[in-house]
Order: sequence, then C-alpha cells, then structure tokens
Amino acid sequence: MAIRIMDAMTNNPLLTPSSLPYRVPDWAAIKPEHIVPAATELMARQREVWEEVATNTEPATAKNTVHVLEDAGLPLSLGLSAAFTLMSSIGGDELDAIQAEVYPLLTEHGNTYRLDKRIYDRFAAIDLDSVDAETRRYVEEELKEFKRSGIELNESDKARLREMDSDLSALEVEFSQRVVKAMDDNAPVFADVAELAGLPADRIDGAQQKDGTYRFPLDNFTNQTLQVDLDSPQARAKVLEASLSRGLGAHESSDTREIVLKIAKLRAERAELLGYPFHAQAVAEAGMAKDSEAIVELLGTVAPKAVEAVERDRGKLEELAKADGHELGQADYTYYQEKLRAELGLNDNALKPYLKLENVVEKGIFFAAEKLFGITFKPREDIAGYVPTMKTWEVLDANGEGIGLFQGDFYRRAGKSGGAWMNAAVTGSVHDATLPVILNNCNFAEPKDGESTLLTWDHVITVFHEFGHALHGLLTTAN
Repeated sequence: MAIRIMDAMTNNPLLTPSSLPYRVPDWAAIKPEHIVPAATELMARQREVWEEVATNTEPATAKNTVHVLEDAGLPLSLGLSAAFTLMSSIGGDELDAIQAEVYPLLTEHGNTYRLDKRIYDRFAAIDLDSVDAETRRYVEEELKEFKRSGIELNESDKARLREMDSDLSALEVEFSQRVVKAMDDNAPVFADVAELAGLPADRIDGAQQKDGTYRFPLDNFTNQTLQVDLDSPQARAKVLEASLSRGLGAHESSDTREIVLKIAKLRAERAELLGYPFHAQAVAEAGMAKDSEAIVELLGTVAPKAVEAVERDRGKLEELAKADGHELGQADYTYYQEKLRAELGLNDNALKPYLKLENVVEKGIFFAAEKLFGITFKPREDIAGYVPTMKTWEVLDANGEGIGLFQGDFYRRAGKSGGAWMNAAVTGSVHDATLPVILNNCNFAEPKDGESTLLTWDHVITVFHEFGHALHGLLTTAN
C-alpha cells in the first residue's frame, strides 16, 4: 500500500502540466488512485501561497495580491478539471468513492480561503482607482463573495458554517450519484416483445437481455424518449411510472428521500446563519436575478403561457387518442405530439437516416461555426480521449492558427452522468497562457459495430445547444 501511495505521488500526471498539445490531459495515464493524492498536494501548495499573501506586509496591489492568487490556482484547476471530467463522464463505484472523498476536502479548502479575514482585508485595501476596469470589477465581486461566504461571522459561527458546508458537500455528492444510479435501477423491463410495438428494431435489439427480457435504462429527464414510439398506452404508462418513481425508495442504492430532507434542512440553517431568509435568496443574490422574488415573477410570466400552449394542443391530442380507443393520459402526450407533427410532415423516424451523428457534427455544427466565426476543425487522431469512441479536433482560426481543441464524448455508458453538457478540461486564459480544451458530452445509444448513430431532431437540437457552450469556451479572450 505504501508503495502504491508513493507511486501515486511521484508518477502522478495530475501534479504537473500535461506535455501534450494544448495541455490536453493525458487521459490514458490518469488513474483513479492519482486523484486524491494530487488534489491533497495541490491544495497544500495553494494554501502556502494564500498564507504568503495573507502575511505580506507590503501595501496590497493587484500584482502582489490578485495576480499571485490567480497564478496559485492554475495547477489545482488543471488537475481538478481532468479529475472532474472522469468522475462525470466515466463514473462507476471507484470514481464515485473518490468523488465522495474529494468534494468535502475541496469545500473545506474553499472555506479556508473565503473565511480568512487577512486575505479579505488585502482585497479591501487595493486602490481601485489604480487598476484597470476588469481588475476593479474582479476585486469588487470578490469582496461581495467573501461577504456572501461568511467573512463577517464570528469564529463560533464560522466553525458551524464549515461543519455544515462539509456535511452539505458530502450529501450533495451522494445525491448526484444516486440520481445517476436511479437511471439504471428504475430501468423498465418488458418480458414480451409485443409490448414494444412501435419501437425501432435497433432499439429493441439493443435492449434485449440474456434472459430474453428487454431492459431500457432511463434518460435524465421525466418524459422518456421511449414514450414517443411505444404504441401501447400501457407500455407508455409503465415507462413514465418508472421515470417518476426514481429515488423514492424502490431501490436502496438510489433512494434520495432522506438525503433531500437533510440537504433542505442544512441549506435553511446555513441561509439563516448568513443572514438570508431562506436558501433561494442566498443563491439568487450571487446570480443575475439578485432577488428570489424576481425569479418567481419571471416564472410567473412564463408558466401561464406554457400552460396555454399545452391547453391549445390538448384537444387535438385527445382526438388522436380517442381515435385509438382510449383516453389521453399523462404518459401519452409525447406519443401523440409526434403523431401531430407527422400530420404536418414532420416525422423523426423518417428524418433519422439523414441525421447521422458524424454528419450533424462535421457538416452541421462545424459548418455553422465556420460560416459564423471563420473557424475550422481538423481531426487529431493522434490525441486520444479517455474512451476509444471519443474524437478530437484541433480548432483553427481564419489564419490557420490553432486556438484550442474540441473533444466529443457522445455515447452513454454505465456510471456516466445523465443528460448533455459542456466542460473545459483546460480553460482558455490570456493571463495563464492556456488555450482551451473543450468537451461536449451526450448520452446517445452507442451503435453496433458497422452501424451509424441516427439522431432524432431533438437530439440534433441538443448537439447544437451544447456546441454553443463549446464555442463560448473556445472563443474566449478572458484574462
């Protein structure tokens, strides 16, 4: 064991910047056992710099405070970005256990900084008239964040805040992991293939189990894509019930009820300690809304219009359901919405052959990016991802100069977080002299060898949406 720990420190790819192009993480070299030792070491190094800044007797300036603190954060940021990518995109029991260990450590690390009055006083002492507008804005926002984080609390309350934040971090990690497990735990199972009438043959084949049943892991939203195609109203209802009952105790490994209550109570106590009436106000103040009532008012203007749209269509959907001999149920909406679209000449299954994943990516989002921003994408087969199905492209500007990397991980796997998202393995920064390495993740079913991934129109929208976030990360010129 001692040899393994020593090896995780001396041969740890997370402790030094990657030597690969664009500092892209050497995914093949990173092992789960590297993450905790690297995070612990990099946090310790950063705290040493924090202490130097806190005890600096020279007058506080942007150079000796803001820039020093910024530089001290880069190694940890690079290491954690790679680790977090693997936790969300690979997952599984080993990485889940590491995530549960690391997050409370990071929470305490953050509080060490945010609750240090000496560092706060350094920021407060910077002459804002002597700095550029960007730095001024940064310092002002940092001072607000220190206050929101409890810098003005007494020592006893700070100790209680640290305790609550540690507990919340552990609970929130456990909750998110159980949400992922619930997609598999609550997978609806069908014994008779006749119940699956309407589903494409490839989807039925992919769901067949060794015992002859058909099992469908859930998507990360309420209404399931299965409901769009299943002809049987009973089958649709079974799928929606499986989706709605996630986390409600049918499976111990994904039961979230007690965790949700604990999180809610701790968040309420934390908000009160920090001087907020409730948790939502604490969150809102840190964002654009500033006030939770503003969020409620916005939702109040949107919700009635959404209900009106549903009511406008419901009559047509009820007619379609009645023609099939049954009443319209809550599991039937997407099925009959698709039928209604088909009447207008829009049919997902008819469109699918034209919506191959590789075409949507290379002839869709890349084409649009070139027309809009003058950037092009060059395949880099020499730069591997963390799974064989990942693809990498170098992003070139109008002059042919490389400005970053784009990596796509489009397929579902056990343990992977649900939904779709963008994240940065390396954040682009002028100050840090880093060019961006941006990833898009989706959860499409992986095709059999020799077959293509055919997308629905909603999937195409998802690919374009997430690539919009990727463009934000790729084209950044932020310091």
